[in-house]
Amino acid sequence: MLAEGAPAKGAPTKGALAKTEKPKKPAVPARPGKTAEAAKPDDGSPSRIRRAAAVLTRRGDRAIGYVALGLVAVLIAASVIVGLGAADALPKLGNLGAWLPSSGNGSASHVNGPTGRTDGRVPLPGTQGHPIQVAEDGTSILVVDQTTGVVSRIDPAQLSVPYRYDYGTPGLRLVSGGGSSWLVDEAQGGVRQINPLDLQPLSAALDLGDKPVGRAQADSRGTLWVPLPGKGQIVPVRGAVPGVAVAVAAPGSPLRLTLAGDRPVVTDPWAGTVTVVTPGGPTRQVTLPTVFGQGDGTRVLTPETTPGAVVPVLAGDTGTLVLVDLDKGSVTAVSLGIGAAAGSYAPPQVLGGRVYIPDRGHGNVIVYDTAKAQFDPQIAVTGKPGPLDSFVRDGMLWVNDQNSSAAAVIDAAGVAHPVGKYAADSPAGAGVAASDLPGRNTVDWKVPPGEERAAGGIGVGGGNGGNGGNGRNGYVNGPVGPGPAPQSSVPPSGGNEPGNQRPEPPVTVGPDGSGSVPVLPVPVVPGPVGGGNGTGTGTGNGRPDRTAYPGPTRTALPPGGGPVVPTPTAPATTEVPATTAPATTAPATTPEPPTTTEPPTTPPTTLPTTSPPTTEPPTLPQTPPGAPEATSGPGRIVLAFPPASGATPTGYTLTNLVSGQTVSPSTIAPGERLQFTVSGGSCDKEYAYKVVAHYDGGASATSTASTPVRPCTAPGSVGTVTATPSATGDGGTLGWTAAAAHGASKVWYTVKVGGGPDQQTGATTFAVAGLANGKKYPITVTAANAAGSGPASNASLDLTAPPKSPGTGQSGSPAPSSGSVAAAPGRLPPVRPAALGL
Repeated sequence: MLAEGAPAKGAPTKGALAKTEKPKKPAVPARPGKTAEAAKPDDGSPSRIRRAAAVLTRRGDRAIGYVALGLVAVLIAASVIVGLGAADALPKLGNLGAWLPSSGNGSASHVNGPTGRTDGRVPLPGTQGHPIQVAEDGTSILVVDQTTGVVSRIDPAQLSVPYRYDYGTPGLRLVSGGGSSWLVDEAQGGVRQINPLDLQPLSAALDLGDKPVGRAQADSRGTLWVPLPGKGQIVPVRGAVPGVAVAVAAPGSPLRLTLAGDRPVVTDPWAGTVTVVTPGGPTRQVTLPTVFGQGDGTRVLTPETTPGAVVPVLAGDTGTLVLVDLDKGSVTAVSLGIGAAAGSYAPPQVLGGRVYIPDRGHGNVIVYDTAKAQFDPQIAVTGKPGPLDSFVRDGMLWVNDQNSSAAAVIDAAGVAHPVGKYAADSPAGAGVAASDLPGRNTVDWKVPPGEERAAGGIGVGGGNGGNGGNGRNGYVNGPVGPGPAPQSSVPPSGGNEPGNQRPEPPVTVGPDGSGSVPVLPVPVVPGPVGGGNGTGTGTGNGRPDRTAYPGPTRTALPPGGGPVVPTPTAPATTEVPATTAPATTAPATTPEPPTTTEPPTTPPTTLPTTSPPTTEPPTLPQTPPGAPEATSGPGRIVLAFPPASGATPTGYTLTNLVSGQTVSPSTIAPGERLQFTVSGGSCDKEYAYKVVAHYDGGASATSTASTPVRPCTAPGSVGTVTATPSATGDGGTLGWTAAAAHGASKVWYTVKVGGGPDQQTGATTFAVAGLANGKKYPITVTAANAAGSGPASNASLDLTAPPKSPGTGQSGSPAPSSGSVAAAPGRLPPVRPAALGL
């Protein structure tokens, strides 16, 4: 639990590379007759140099003047460099980039998104081997060691850590947004606002009355949203002040919070709903397919943030993926067929029409193309089990395993760039000295255990290959020969620094062993061993018992569309040549002169003409198409599917239609768009379909069934709500226009008056009575059908006191105007709902 009251035990400290002010140069005194402009300090500008040259050339000794002029230029250049300081001597980081933590060596690396290159690295003493979390909010980069509770701030200009603060609590999580930052103790249900500049606490720990709390997120307006699963609520926090909690689920539900385009969205796996939340309450809800309520709700995964209106929801136990479109109120569902046996998964991410699912069990990323309704080849990041995490920022997907030097960045077109976080040519800052944080047992930044360079190893595509010129530098981490790791920090010759470095471009080798370097293709593959036409071994900086890391690569899929996890390449082995008998030397002999053969005197025999043998093409299997992808629509269901992977069918048809449903087109020929549209059906029911591939000879093959969905979407808004006060002044009548049904045969409306309970009606009017006068009551009306609810519409019923009627001394009846009404003192009784009328 975060400590209350008194400041935490660690005091904020300045880092070793804290930025200093530029030394101001003394002003040059003006000579008589000169203006004040001449008294400005020397700023090293070209005009100053020209004026100095003019003074010197007016003197008689031009040689001395030129020498002095050269000295002046050197001094000015030196003063400029000294004045800029260490920060300007470091390269600038890319604007489109992200900071990726590395627990293995206790550092954070800044990676340029468009290139995948590491352009800066900051060591974080004391974090080696600990889980590290980075929170970015504009130029604010904060890091928390989740084992010790030490929070650090990274200065990207200096590549340093100017401030650290020890909160002494393990398991803390940083959340930043809108210029504010918080520490969340999820296990104990505590929230504490901190200063993102010097990291000091701005308040005592805030107890939200529930523990554990869910994964909190902060929007761009500086509001922290914290799920309270035990209460079925989500609470907004501004600074250190909690707002009114919003009920979104039944108490005890395993809530999942996602910021979708900066909107807080809560997924309730048990109820099978996805709800958009505002400080005033829920504003839209989409119903998930019922298959989600049949699985393990604790294994339902959603991303922490997603850039648009589509929220991916993955059932980790069944492999069912649903894409919820919050704007349309629709769902797209498909069974990925990955199941629990394929490994554990990280939350899915959506980028550029594709869904990316990190597979932590194998170190790969599963890629699903929603437009084609089929899998793309997987992307190998590390190729081994590890805690893969991912997030979308600046139109790119970042995938990182903080226990490895490997990472990847993927653009919107699906092109993957490998990332070597320990790249030798990336600038590394000095970080912060261990003594800057008293009371902590910190360690120096070094290569993590198991990552040391091995002596005498043979790296994949090592440095200079044999006699054949310079071989390309391939990936390191290759299999290595026996031998202890050297204690020296100087890398052996050949190859790159330890870690998964960004690969060199492939080399085009000429006949003489020389080569040229073309542009690096994507995706990349490991380089050849050695180079040129030489022996091709070379020395590389591999790791013991590790296979070559080829960076993100694509893995082909088998027929049927199911993903294949690539088998890691086994370390190369060196075969021992068999023992042979020594060769014997024959005595030298004089060669015989060549004999001359006379041409034949008889005509040559003509051979009979034969036809080349004919090769029959292989017979491909008659396979079914892949699993259909079903998307709900207003009065329809759209089904897209991948083609059969074997022989080419003569056509495709759709089965499992019920009475009253029609399908268009009736048949799809090869080469046409693989998409059926089913019209009809009830919004109260879910429907599943199968696709049949037809072959010559009357054979056919049928796909698996689609995930059941409804032929409708959540209704639209009711528009403007009118609130007309009653003549007695103790209530009124609410009215609105009918919402678009979006394929449903019936729509009902939920009305909420003030703090009263939700009431439902099937009509477009609602009578409210028995309210206390002298108040204004907020009104919320939402339309709903079986697919969900539409956006909420708000109004206000004003029951403030009207003017008295002349000559009676009593309050007159109010005239309806924008929801204003007369009032009389009283208490707020329960709302009397109207009949549902459904």
